[in-house]
Amino acid sequence: MWPVAQREIVAMLQTKSYWLGCLFFPVCLSALLFMFWISVSSLKISFDHSDMNSLPLVAYEYQFDQIRSFFWGDPLYYYVVDRSDHHIAEAVRLAKVKRDFDVWYGNSSRAPSIEEFQKRLADSDLGLEHPLDYRRFREIQEPDVSIETLHAWIEKGKIVGYFIIPEDVLASNPNAMFVRPSRGGNAHTSKLDELEQWFEDLLTRVRQDKLLETDDVEIELRQPLQASLQVAIDRVAVSPSSDAGRPADAKVLPSLQLPIANWVKSATIPFIYLFILISGTTANVMVTSTIEEKSNRVAEMLAANLNPSQVLDGKLLGNCVVMLIGIGCGCVLIGPPLVLLLDNFSGQEMSITATILHVSKLSTWLIFLIFGVAFFGYIQTALGSLCDDVKELVTVVYPISIIQLFCVIPSIVYVLFNPDGRVTQVISFIPFLTPSVMVSRLASLPTWPVYLAIVLLMVLSIVAIRKFSTSLFAHGMVSERAPRGMRMVFRLARRPV
Repeated sequence: MWPVAQREIVAMLQTKSYWLGCLFFPVCLSALLFMFWISVSSLKISFDHSDMNSLPLVAYEYQFDQIRSFFWGDPLYYYVVDRSDHHIAEAVRLAKVKRDFDVWYGNSSRAPSIEEFQKRLADSDLGLEHPLDYRRFREIQEPDVSIETLHAWIEKGKIVGYFIIPEDVLASNPNAMFVRPSRGGNAHTSKLDELEQWFEDLLTRVRQDKLLETDDVEIELRQPLQASLQVAIDRVAVSPSSDAGRPADAKVLPSLQLPIANWVKSATIPFIYLFILISGTTANVMVTSTIEEKSNRVAEMLAANLNPSQVLDGKLLGNCVVMLIGIGCGCVLIGPPLVLLLDNFSGQEMSITATILHVSKLSTWLIFLIFGVAFFGYIQTALGSLCDDVKELVTVVYPISIIQLFCVIPSIVYVLFNPDGRVTQVISFIPFLTPSVMVSRLASLPTWPVYLAIVLLMVLSIVAIRKFSTSLFAHGMVSERAPRGMRMVFRLARRPV
């Protein structure tokens, strides 16, 4: 098997087009990313050491705010339990709308009324264009919701937590309460901290405005009451694997489950593009080399001296080695500037680089890329052995092309937008769809037992495809013309080698 693989490797490494794809384009892209990173870094330094009244810098800072708003992802939903006698929650909602109103319209003379703007917020997601509070935090307004129901909402992921405004919020300086799960990822925890600080600031301003309007508060008490109102955090215990040793009245909630952000789904697109590009190119190279060997009578020599399975496995091994060399070159050249640029755009606190380039995503992409190359590489190479030229190949490989056009591509598009849906979970177990579907659902990978079951199913499928392809390849290398119709193909595959 290794001499065949070595022949494939040497043949590919001697082509200029291979090194053009492995070095020239990554070097050019890496240079562009480095230049972009230097530009972004210089702008950030200018923000820190210049007068913020400079209009060009303010405009650039606004663009950074828009990018951070996009990377924020889907809004965090929360609930407010208002126990005060002064309708503080309603005042907080109005203050939030006014703040978004000022961001959206500024000093525009064509600005509508606050009520009209509030209606527009309810009808459309204006936050996609501006870094509004509405884009990041949204309140679920349902009257008279019990604490038990709120805990159930957190468990189901409907809300990330709820605030409790105390009764004596104007008479003293009490702490408001933010109830949230005690566990979660670093990115989720950072967002919850920002939600708590944002609500604390908003509630403090509303409370101060209410105190200024109140006449029954003594003057000597006004100053301490005007101080910032603190929000205490109640970290609800995460449900353990066993109930032993837990108090009977302890509040138990599972780990925090937030909706998948749209930008996390969009970040899967480069992985899908590279998967299709690399797997398609590798499979085509295997088919092309097979046709060339058959036309040069090299296939007959290989068939006379080697086992067909050794030839087929050698071709796959050689092309996989060449593929991994190309991937390694791309990672070394493009990886560093890409990481620097992502960190510069988002900041370390957003964990965007770790989310996009997570180890689980990179390893899943590589594993199922190899599975996809093996699955379709075996089939296409065996079909290519039946042909004497590229014209015959078009008719023989036509069924595979139809499957990829009407099954693989639609499944990729669907899974990209629904990585955790039920249909996605089902089609992950269809072998000829599994590699592309698993790459498409990098935003929401299955649990470990399901993941291992999918890997095992894919390995068994490749073993079955290899057996089918070996029989077909053995007859194809010594055949004189391509069979007409898929019925003849299956007849050749059933013949003994």
